Amino acid sequence: GQTDNIPRLFWTAMLMMLGLGLLLGLGIALATPALAGHLLKIPAHLQPEALRSFYIVAASMPVVITTTGLIGMLEAHQYFRAINFVRIPTGSFTFWGPLCVLPFSNSLSYVVAILLVGRLVETTVFLLLCLYKIPELRCRPQLRRELVRPLAGFGGWLTVSNLAMPLMAHMDRFFVGAVLSVAAVTYYVTPAEIVIKLLILPRAWVSVLFPAFSAGAEHAPEESARLFSRGLRYLPPLLFAATLTLVTLAPEGLQLWLNAEFAARSATVMRWLAAGVFLAGLAYVPFAFLQGAGRPDMPARLHLAELLLYVILAPTCIRYLGINGAGMAWFARAGLDLLIMLWLTRRRMPATAPAIRQLLGMALYSLAVLAGVAVTTSLTLRCVLAAGGGLLGVALYWRVILDHSERSHCSREISAIIARFQQKAPRDI
Repeated sequence: GQTDNIPRLFWTAMLMMLGLGLLLGLGIALATPALAGHLLKIPAHLQPEALRSFYIVAASMPVVITTTGLIGMLEAHQYFRAINFVRIPTGSFTFWGPLCVLPFSNSLSYVVAILLVGRLVETTVFLLLCLYKIPELRCRPQLRRELVRPLAGFGGWLTVSNLAMPLMAHMDRFFVGAVLSVAAVTYYVTPAEIVIKLLILPRAWVSVLFPAFSAGAEHAPEESARLFSRGLRYLPPLLFAATLTLVTLAPEGLQLWLNAEFAARSATVMRWLAAGVFLAGLAYVPFAFLQGAGRPDMPARLHLAELLLYVILAPTCIRYLGINGAGMAWFARAGLDLLIMLWLTRRRMPATAPAIRQLLGMALYSLAVLAGVAVTTSLTLRCVLAAGGGLLGVALYWRVILDHSERSHCSREISAIIARFQQKAPRDI
């Protein structure tokens, strides 16, 4: 049956991903001398350390890619709690791991090496979880030749997207370094690293939706369309709240955390990136839907076209507009990605058209509020505009987007929360 095929599919896919990781790592290692030598304009005295760091990154590629397959297997079996139990500590290790190195060395290569160790531990734990949670995987790993071609066809397109998406999300900093200077990278990377963390929410969101999309695409297309509608309606308010906070407090937050000069240089680009991440996060739902519907080639071809366009657009914008141009290019690419991804979804399943129209309306309203807040110089007025725009957005969302059953459910949940709070509140004697 289908269950008997799971071990063969899993181990064939894992061995293929391991091979792909080795090839990618070899490619990075071969390109390292050129990257560290002159392409990234790294000062001569830092080039030996940069070389070592790039070689460690190349060695990590097989680990990074195979981890994706292990997580995918656990997600397919709905073991999200187990995944989070591993991801939370390993995710925090990316912050406190390098801090443990600093008392002994300030070498970048040691920091990258400790992060690789953390990745190895994470991959090992995920592999043990797969073997523990899914007993049928406890067999000898074997590459089934008859499965290579269908897996390469489907998985190849998945790999294209899984490589192109993070590449487009992070290659902007390399463009900044190549076109401007390494010093300019500092003013760009800091806000970029803060803002990009917002994508954790849509990634977690679609990790739950994707198995359901896959199961319903063939057997229950109507239910799959309804699930798509709900996923598309519930995500924007959460992303908008986080994005609005960043856009409103960007200058003051950067000044409080770093200094006034840094805030003056980085606040604008932080706002452009925040708006871009808002749009990119919304695109995750149609992206997961198309992959779950058995058409990973559609988003993959789009991502390849975007990558070629972005390689031309980003350096041009950076050359004329500085780091703000990098943020604008990121925003433009994310907006184009969302629009085309929604068009592809509607073409694949016309029943999703009403949900897509609702999303576009919410996105346009959100961008208008973000733009109004961003051009306001006074912090007080910015907070007033953000609060007013947020409250109006909630009212519109309640009356226009949610249907009667959803409003009734929300009302019951809010009443239950208020009742619990009143029960726990201290009473006057």
